[in-house]
Amino acid sequence: MERTFQSWVLALDRRVIVVTALVALAFPACSLARGEQSVRLPEVHAAVATTHSVVRTPLWSGELDVPADVPPLDKNILSRGDELVAFSRGGRICAYGEAHGTLRWCAGKGASPVYAHREFAFISPSGSIQAVAATTGARLWSYTFSTSNAAKTPPGPPMRFTQTVWPTANDFLAARIDGDARFNGPNYGEISASGRVLWKIRQTCTLWTPSMVGNYALQLCVSGGAVINGEQEVLRLGVGGGQIGAIAAVYNLLAVRDDIVVLDGDELPFAPAEDSFLTFSVRLAHLGDASTRATFHYEPDYETNYALWKKNVPFSGPRVKVDGDNVYAALGSSLYRYHLSSAKGQRPLLISSIGTFLGDPHRGVVYVSRPDGVWSLRPRSHDILAQLVAPSTTPVSTIATIGNTTYIGFDSGELRGVNVDSGATVLDSMTGRPIHIEGDLNRIYVVCSTNDRSKVTVFSRPDTPSRRARS
Repeated sequence: MERTFQSWVLALDRRVIVVTALVALAFPACSLARGEQSVRLPEVHAAVATTHSVVRTPLWSGELDVPADVPPLDKNILSRGDELVAFSRGGRICAYGEAHGTLRWCAGKGASPVYAHREFAFISPSGSIQAVAATTGARLWSYTFSTSNAAKTPPGPPMRFTQTVWPTANDFLAARIDGDARFNGPNYGEISASGRVLWKIRQTCTLWTPSMVGNYALQLCVSGGAVINGEQEVLRLGVGGGQIGAIAAVYNLLAVRDDIVVLDGDELPFAPAEDSFLTFSVRLAHLGDASTRATFHYEPDYETNYALWKKNVPFSGPRVKVDGDNVYAALGSSLYRYHLSSAKGQRPLLISSIGTFLGDPHRGVVYVSRPDGVWSLRPRSHDILAQLVAPSTTPVSTIATIGNTTYIGFDSGELRGVNVDSGATVLDSMTGRPIHIEGDLNRIYVVCSTNDRSKVTVFSRPDTPSRRARS
């Protein structure tokens, strides 16, 4: 009897084991932690190479009208074209020679200049768009979205409005930003270089700077109250253009591949609030019809990060960038790298868990701000090459990669340019606190803001062929 009972127990144990195995096979997700577990590689610290050719002295500088200590969010501080650089100085739009900063002309009062097709357009104090000839500053045309569709009530003087203008390859996009409830006409459109309206539509959301992609423009449109919703409207440029469609639940343009755009997306529908900090999505869409071709959702180290979230460890982000075939995302202080494809079967590389991702990956190199300065990190097959390329104990104010050089500005007023491949310093100067950096084939333009004064400082590019030959 005892043997029979033991045999029955053993048989029952076998059945339980078999059933458990079958359940695990049928429902693998039930036996796995949520998200993709990362892999790590050791950091190998390397000294930074030196170079004998370092740019230290600017070509020229000039004061401009930018509020001190206010980053240029969605504003055109300066614009370049026809070997001129234009910006607002003393309330007027003035143009200077790019090479030496020689004043060429000053037009009327205004701000936010942009350049297209041998013209500078800007916003006048009255809110209208004014266009002048690039080489002379002579007035060419002006435009204000018509108020002919404004309702007759409520009575009273119209509320003040303003307009915004952005350059395309050949002309301008413009929008009227209006607080006047009586205005209900078209408030967005494309204006040719002759001042003719090619098409116009009505927008009812908050607009951000559009991205120009060939014959298309992507216009980020944000709306909502307690819940903020974003979409990228796809606009066809040129005669007969206008809105093609909208790519829903996306925000920033990350990359362009022929007619396919890569955008960062919202968290999954009905996801808990913490997922907006602990997960991210990337969407691929076609410009021709605004259709979504693929959506990839990523949850790096979800269980670990969720445990930190529950302990009130602050999470900002995620900050998402794309470089080549890789997608990078910073969740809190952790920086991950995936292949730009489905997360299924992937184990992301945890590049760094110390510091702040500065958001400018370039040819496999990423930059992270740590307490002792800015480090470049280059993942390799068995390790991560780490170099302290810009020692500093002050916060980073801005960063931009132009050509083969990454330019890093600090709150202390220092501007450092480092070679992407070697990490060597190729530009080193004190400019005042940099808040915006841009460049062309020959020069770098740095907008600085210090003690309620702002200026543009212009340098020769350190990675031009002539300078590379001397170094």
